[in-house]
Amino acid sequence: MWLRELRLWLSLSKPRPSIKATFIVGFIAGGLNTLLPGRGGDLAAIPMLKRSAGVKTSDATHAIGITSALEALVFGALICIALVTATDEWGGKMSYLLQETLNSAMTLSFILLSTLTIGAFIAKSIRPQAALDNPGFLSFLKALLIHYRQSLADKFSLGSNAALALIEVWLMVLSFAWGFHALNIIVPTPWTVAAIIMGGSAFAAVALPPSYGAGPTAVCLFVLGAIGMNEHVALAYSAMYWIISQLPLLIFAGPCVWLYKARLFEEDTAKT
Repeated sequence: MWLRELRLWLSLSKPRPSIKATFIVGFIAGGLNTLLPGRGGDLAAIPMLKRSAGVKTSDATHAIGITSALEALVFGALICIALVTATDEWGGKMSYLLQETLNSAMTLSFILLSTLTIGAFIAKSIRPQAALDNPGFLSFLKALLIHYRQSLADKFSLGSNAALALIEVWLMVLSFAWGFHALNIIVPTPWTVAAIIMGGSAFAAVALPPSYGAGPTAVCLFVLGAIGMNEHVALAYSAMYWIISQLPLLIFAGPCVWLYKARLFEEDTAKT
């Protein structure tokens, strides 16, 4: 959580807002992501960053997009490595599942990387002052690409962001793999199984709010069932998965909502 919000702050164009304001908005967005489908909290963070920290809409949109894209690329790379190294450990249905997951991860990673590469080439051709103040979608898109070009030029921030994304994803997989140990569930490659459940749950969250638990539960039943575990074990792990993935977000979001409202109240009071 903390690493993701730090990465969000690094993704914003200079001069950046206060890191405290960014963290508050980020934690609220994380809480909303558990309650809304399709990572709706990330969309809500855009106007919140503009309102509380004075960040331009294009800058906030770019920052959230690049933060998520780097995380997705790192996760795609790690899961591909984990799947390749674990293929010989499994047979039957699980071997087929690993192969299909590997194909999907490689395809999606390639599409995302291609999109970022094409965007970088387009961003280089845009003039820095290309109608940023004019309303309209095209002007917004140009501003978005200019922020993207600026982030690519800032090698230190981009490198730090990527390194923190690697640590963040590694810690997430570690925590979900630890869930097997906490419940005394023995699987041959817990890191690989945890990563597959993570990926499946992320896709399920597009349609089902994660806080409901329906998406992760269905993924756990499918994946753990494929390796021969009974329904009760799968349901127990899905409960542990929910606690690890959702509870911290909800705990932090509540106080941050109060801090966000207090900050807005102070700003409104100062203006009057």
